[in-house]
Amino acid sequence: MTPDLTGEQLASVACETTLDLRTDGGWYLTIENDYALERPGFPRLDTAAGQEDEIVSVLESLVGRDVRAIVSGSGGLALAIGDATVRVDPSPDYESWSMVGPRQERVVSTPGGELATWGPAE
Repeated sequence: MTPDLTGEQLASVACETTLDLRTDGGWYLTIENDYALERPGFPRLDTAAGQEDEIVSVLESLVGRDVRAIVSGSGGLALAIGDATVRVDPSPDYESWSMVGPRQERVVSTPGGELATWGPAE
């Protein structure tokens, strides 16, 4: 399941133990694994290389930009925000990312990359 973020814009970025992104329409994304940021004309930034602060700074500059999510069958996530893409690979041991929508729909990349989904409460 790929969450439909049509019309959503990045509303906030927070980073403590996880990277937490929120859209203006009520989607919440939590990244718990290493992630990378790619932008045309710029070098790739990667948390595995200790570049988390630089990534967060770029993401903060993208608040207000359109957001689109692409979920791979292997449990990876590509989150396009403006001209940047945040990529999160699945983890063999941990949940690498999760999304919760405004109607409580959920998508979680579980250990091993299997996707768990729950629909909105009826």
